[in-house]
Amino acid sequence: MKKIFACALALVGALYFEGAALAQTRAEALSDHVHYLASDELRGRRAGSEEAQMAREYIIGEFDKAGLVPFFKDGFREHFQVDGKGFCNAVGMIEGSDPELKNEYVVLGAHFDHLGERGGKIYPGADDNASGSAALIEIAKILSEKRDMLKRSVIFAGFDAEEIGLYGSNFLAKALADSVGVSSIKLMMSLDMVGYYRQSGKLILQGSSTIKDGKILIEEEANRMDINVKTKPFENSIFTATDTDGFARKGIATLAVTTGLKSPYHKPEDVADSVDYAGLDKVTGYISEFTVVACDPYLQPSGKVAPKHIDKRDPFMLGVDLGIGSANMMFKDGGFQTYGGFAFSAGVSAKFRLHDAFGFKTGAYFERATTSFPIAENLYYQSARYGQSQFTVPLEAMAFLGDNVANVYAGLGAYYSHALNGGIIGNSEMAQKAVLPGDIRKNQFGIVAEIGFSLGAFTIGLECRNQLGNLFKGTDVPRAQMRYSLFKLGYNF
Repeated sequence: MKKIFACALALVGALYFEGAALAQTRAEALSDHVHYLASDELRGRRAGSEEAQMAREYIIGEFDKAGLVPFFKDGFREHFQVDGKGFCNAVGMIEGSDPELKNEYVVLGAHFDHLGERGGKIYPGADDNASGSAALIEIAKILSEKRDMLKRSVIFAGFDAEEIGLYGSNFLAKALADSVGVSSIKLMMSLDMVGYYRQSGKLILQGSSTIKDGKILIEEEANRMDINVKTKPFENSIFTATDTDGFARKGIATLAVTTGLKSPYHKPEDVADSVDYAGLDKVTGYISEFTVVACDPYLQPSGKVAPKHIDKRDPFMLGVDLGIGSANMMFKDGGFQTYGGFAFSAGVSAKFRLHDAFGFKTGAYFERATTSFPIAENLYYQSARYGQSQFTVPLEAMAFLGDNVANVYAGLGAYYSHALNGGIIGNSEMAQKAVLPGDIRKNQFGIVAEIGFSLGAFTIGLECRNQLGNLFKGTDVPRAQMRYSLFKLGYNF
């Protein structure tokens, strides 16, 4: 009898320890997801490919196992087309527990497509973005077990066609705006390249200022979860565009979540074995807990969005401009032009868009310009320095080609300058010889033309101005006019 009991006890113990050994940690589950999504079998998950479909079906299967329900009546698949080619998002939901707040939503998204094969090499896309897709799956499992704590509903989205133009997220943003309304979506978070926490040393959340007290809420939860986070008020660079874009352009609060650019993203070396799974586990746990916070009615959008996300039809935009370049003086009667000198301009600008493609621009600038000034005894070989400080206000008609993120622009109009001072500068021998033919006109007018392009909130352009009328006043004075060429950098708030 004792032998039977001992054998039974040993069997129970063996089964217990075998079960414990089989129990999978979350980091191991994350590793399994990434290793599959970034495997040679899926060949880089190029958007629209059979392998991308396999990745999507894998995510849908995991959503189903986690207990998510389809958000759309037709199931987990949200089909859409781009230029006649079919793509498909994976969209599921955990319904909120509050009878009223369940009609408000927090959206979590991660794109599953990547670059596919190029030149015979597979681009696995382990960090970009198998890591985000893996985190999305595990967050769904965590929150499914905490569904009673979720007052708002949480939508989980695996996005297709991100790498070729953010198409999947843009399509879902429009679909949700049409079905539940923009005001019902309280926050959207995109998980994109979150697999290098150890190498980066931080988790970056861009867009904290789109949430009321966003920085405080993010950092309080980070301190509780013992994770190092870095908040950025807004997404500023167009070169790091992610799936928040389509939501942010509708005025929805967004957080772009990433561990940064430490991985060999967009290279064949972005493989599953290089991902930091302990760090990915830490990120997954933190975003899960922050989503619970986001489902509380205390979290509200601030109403602020990044300049790069302002709708292109926004009628007014204020900015600052800095210009450096050259100035010279043209003597019209003799067809004589002086050598160029240094010109500087700084001030504020204001743009008024009356239409997608047309508008007006004005500004207020303090400027300083210098140029050579000929000596009457020897016009071509001797010169002094002329300097002028002025306050300038331009008014231009503007044409825009492109959207608000990246566009080419051109302007043509007039300017008014009020000269604060003007005359020969320095104490050199040439300055002693130089004689101005008349007093400087305080009020100066001319034409202005510019061309350039914008990148998000930044503008880069070239501005040329030509004075009309005469720089000098008096009788029997030569006709002289100032000309300016300025390379300008601007930032729009």
